[in-house]
Amino acid sequence: MATHFIEQAFAPDPLFEEGFRYWLVPFTAGADIKPADMQPLEEARIQIIPEGDANEGWLAVHVPTSSDPGGVENECHRIRETIYKEPAETMKQWREDTIRESEQFWAKSGVTIADPIMENLWYQILHARRCIYRDDTVPPGLFMPSTIGDYSVWHGDYHWNYNFEAPFWGNYTANHFEIGDAYFQAMDYMLQIGRQIAHDYYHCRGAFIQLTGYPIHALDDPYGTGSLSRMAYMTGWAMQPYWWRYQYSQDKDWLREKGYPVIRDCALFFTDFLNKGDDGLYHAFPSCEEESKFTGDPNDYTDRAEVLQHIRYSLRAAILASQELGVDEAFRAEWQDRLDNMAPDNNKYFGNQYDPSLKGLEKWCADSSPPQWGYGKPYDRQPREAPSGASPLVGRFGSWWLAHPGGAISMLRDGRFVADRDYDVMREFVETTRHPNGLMFTASDYGYHSWVFNEELAIIAPLQEMMLQSWDGILRIFPAWPTDVEASFRTFRAQGAFLVSASWANGAVTSAEIFSEVGGRCRLYPLWAQAGVQVTDDSGQRVPVVEEAEGGVVYFETQAGHTYKLARE
Repeated sequence: MATHFIEQAFAPDPLFEEGFRYWLVPFTAGADIKPADMQPLEEARIQIIPEGDANEGWLAVHVPTSSDPGGVENECHRIRETIYKEPAETMKQWREDTIRESEQFWAKSGVTIADPIMENLWYQILHARRCIYRDDTVPPGLFMPSTIGDYSVWHGDYHWNYNFEAPFWGNYTANHFEIGDAYFQAMDYMLQIGRQIAHDYYHCRGAFIQLTGYPIHALDDPYGTGSLSRMAYMTGWAMQPYWWRYQYSQDKDWLREKGYPVIRDCALFFTDFLNKGDDGLYHAFPSCEEESKFTGDPNDYTDRAEVLQHIRYSLRAAILASQELGVDEAFRAEWQDRLDNMAPDNNKYFGNQYDPSLKGLEKWCADSSPPQWGYGKPYDRQPREAPSGASPLVGRFGSWWLAHPGGAISMLRDGRFVADRDYDVMREFVETTRHPNGLMFTASDYGYHSWVFNEELAIIAPLQEMMLQSWDGILRIFPAWPTDVEASFRTFRAQGAFLVSASWANGAVTSAEIFSEVGGRCRLYPLWAQAGVQVTDDSGQRVPVVEEAEGGVVYFETQAGHTYKLARE
């Protein structure tokens, strides 16, 4: 049976020495497949039109590639034979497989919110992530194919910059490693050329991560000293998910094999990148911050706050990771030396400037939150009445800033977010910038409501942090939720490999339980004002709860595979 399909071919490159091809092949019953004349636009399109009065049928779209066993032609023939041999049975089986896989996906976590828009947002955004990210393939970049038009913006140029990390924010809290780990598939390409750039151009150990990259095997730096290239802070920013992945899983095998080599290489680059001055301090030069350009004035790209803060976070993560594995004691000494003797910030980064005078829990919280989300602070309960005046979120440009620096996450972590005031601002953004399928329009000076920006997928990260935070290893359960909106979440993942479920009504936590995957100490802030926390294990036995000396933090010891219920003392 003849059919029409679209073919796209790419020129040979170091990764695909004979070039790369893929076909887009529709298979259908009860419809006519024919090409559309798009010569004026030089596009390839296929029309699929139901035959006669047909009002039902099936459609399957196959995309065989050069990477498939036997190549494009053999893979296409295999699928075609599978479909047309027993089409009804094949479609039924595929449908059953899809339903089973969906059930497995949604069994990992869930939310219930007495606000359909926000509840649907969580499910729709995670569904979109599930559709485009898998841990066994390279994900698309900053822009993704969207439902707005039948084309991809930027002409299918799926490159990414630091915003590429944004759509992965919150995946681990949502308990979905399988979509969060797609990030590392993409970063393998960035690291391949990044190690070469560090060696050839900076004469440093480790790896330097560019602001922008492609999923190709690059022979040399594709950007050089371009305006969006030589930004050293990106190395620290891009490293972060490797450390988070371990914090949420406590999987030392993964850390040893996949995470730590990257964490170490990023820290080694910074170790050599820093220059020791006559003042005995280590200075960061040359690197501009944000997306600014080199101006010719060295003061504009020396010791910039963003650069220094990301270096500090990267070095701290490398020290902690090496301690977890018991390796690289000599490197650890180098990293600690840089931390102890680093030059102070000469400006503020999103209003934040490193404060070396912090001690104890305040220092731990400030150091634990990545720089793009400001300095975290110990937990302070929200006021019962919302402060007067406009929310600090009002006037932020672009909806993605709800999750980006200066937006909701930074406010949630430093205690400025007040849910009875700020929740409505978030909800208004969602109402005015969402598609019917839940994806968010880009709301920026690129063109309001113009396309889907992958950054918008980050919106569930602050929504989840309103219900559960653990960024400093201390659990905060419903730390910033509006008084009059009932809600619950199921098996959200916290740092320490704890799975947390809890509910909220009438301005208070009404139930909470914690499943410990690997055992160990569970630290948390008390759930109720003026009341302690009582913990019982899954056999009904009381578990001792100990109060720490600082910040009202309490802890209890857990055993792997056991569930612990929390109640008012």
